[in-house]
Amino acid sequence: MNRTQIRRSIIFVVALLALVSVSASADTTIWGGMRYTGYFIDPSSGATLPAPNGIRTFGASSSPYMGWVFVTTPINLWKVPVATGGTPQAFGSCDPGCSDLAFDPSSGTLYGLSGSGIYTVDYNYCPGHICLTTPLGVGFPGLVQGIDFVPGRGIYGADINNGELWFVNPRTLQLSFIGDTFVFGITDFAYDSFTQRLIAVSVGVKNDCFVNCFPQTGMIWSIDPLTAQAVLLNDNAPPIYGLAELTPEPGSFVLFTTGAIGLFAGVRRRLVR
Repeated sequence: MNRTQIRRSIIFVVALLALVSVSASADTTIWGGMRYTGYFIDPSSGATLPAPNGIRTFGASSSPYMGWVFVTTPINLWKVPVATGGTPQAFGSCDPGCSDLAFDPSSGTLYGLSGSGIYTVDYNYCPGHICLTTPLGVGFPGLVQGIDFVPGRGIYGADINNGELWFVNPRTLQLSFIGDTFVFGITDFAYDSFTQRLIAVSVGVKNDCFVNCFPQTGMIWSIDPLTAQAVLLNDNAPPIYGLAELTPEPGSFVLFTTGAIGLFAGVRRRLVR
């Protein structure tokens, strides 16, 4: 390979890295649910906009289905379309109940929370409309009602009474204290992969009632998962119980792949001349 070929190869690699940067720069799409209404949440400002296809939501998480999220009522597990067409689909009940969910996209594992105990949920196997669950044998101290899975790390949860942020490694089952958020009444988390921070909503204690039982507003926060430092984004948000980050749309990946193929083909043509 001569110097000209080496120089062209370097340009090709730099262009590839630029494409990776562009494809990774899109904001995370976060959905929040309450009662029978859904919202899209801007993770940078905490601003909310109404979203379609909301159902009665007690907890939520991302899912392996593009444009869909997992939602739990106090008893049942659902798959809900929030950025695509379709109608909500029920899997079945989560015994021993489920106040929130956390999904690991790398393994396809869905975690549930009952009390402060964590278990896995087999959403592919729900005979008799009862989904198979397996306790992990580990849980959070105090009272935790919202959890989320951060890829490459594990499950985060915060005590509703004092805002203490805790972490569970699902592989080692080790429980770690991260720090104090000083945020009362966190109802759920979603992970913003762009800023690498947890987006949290605080309302108070989740309750299972239908009429005149929700407060008028909630608060949306940005929380550092490494230090527990919290920043208030929106102090006049809807009283959201469940948050979920959406599976990224394929557009960025397609853009990157198409561009990479085009660059590779162009460099290859030059090299073979």
